[in-house]
Amino acid sequence: MPRRVSWREKAVRVDAAEGEEVVSSPKSFDTDKSQSMACTLCPEPAHKMRYRLLVCSSEACVEASGVKCAWRGKIVTCLETEHVSIFEFGDHNAFASSPRRKKLTTTQKAFCRDLAENHLRPMRIRHALSRKFGTPLEELAPLKTVQNFVNHYGRIKMENHDRVDELRAWIHEHAFNGSELMTQPFTFGWEMDNAGKPVIGNGSDETPFIIGLSTKALMLQLLVPTDSFIFHLDATYKMNQCDYPVLVIGLSDRSRRFHLVALFIISQEMQPVFEAALLSLRRLYYWVTQKNLVVQYAMAD
Repeated sequence: MPRRVSWREKAVRVDAAEGEEVVSSPKSFDTDKSQSMACTLCPEPAHKMRYRLLVCSSEACVEASGVKCAWRGKIVTCLETEHVSIFEFGDHNAFASSPRRKKLTTTQKAFCRDLAENHLRPMRIRHALSRKFGTPLEELAPLKTVQNFVNHYGRIKMENHDRVDELRAWIHEHAFNGSELMTQPFTFGWEMDNAGKPVIGNGSDETPFIIGLSTKALMLQLLVPTDSFIFHLDATYKMNQCDYPVLVIGLSDRSRRFHLVALFIISQEMQPVFEAALLSLRRLYYWVTQKNLVVQYAMAD
């Protein structure tokens, strides 16, 4: 059996801000292990906590002795209450302080999350941090740190990723089946698999990515007389994480008002891609209205 470690308590069940002050010691450290496990801090029903083991990375300790520093740290964070408990074991090889890498504080992380949800890029977020907290850029965490935090938050919490398997599962879960409410969004496409779900390409020229998004209410706007509207196709950019073009399909009436019908996320702007998008729109219109789509005037940009 592994020997029992006699951890010394530094803080028990404190909030995140106080815990951050405790670990902001003059000695630098790295996270050796990080995992989630059953929470042992709270008496409430079963939930998770984050368990992290720390190792010393101080240059002063390395220079003071050829033996690896014996100091170890442990941080346990309840994922429900966000209370933190901090423990340590062993002593450092040297008492001299060493400069720590600049990291984002808890308050800065919360600010980064707010801006990330508004789809700001890491460079702009870092400059916004400087203005918000009145801190010169050279005293902030480096751009790489901000990039790692924002990109990780986007992938985990906002699903900003291009992992095909996960995208396929989400698209199939929301695929059109006819039972949707009038304003319930759904996905659709031209090529279908054996289960009647859209075929998801990987974005290459051989298998392009073509997925439409709409609702029944939006599709029913095409029921107006054909001579009373202009059918519009317009591609726009930088509306998603991968910068795929977004094909906006809608109509403008006699009062020059634009009415959205559907959005297509496409990987290329090529004739076969546009053909597949328009064919899928025509088929979807028939499924919703039991009528054939007739367009008299069209405009593309």
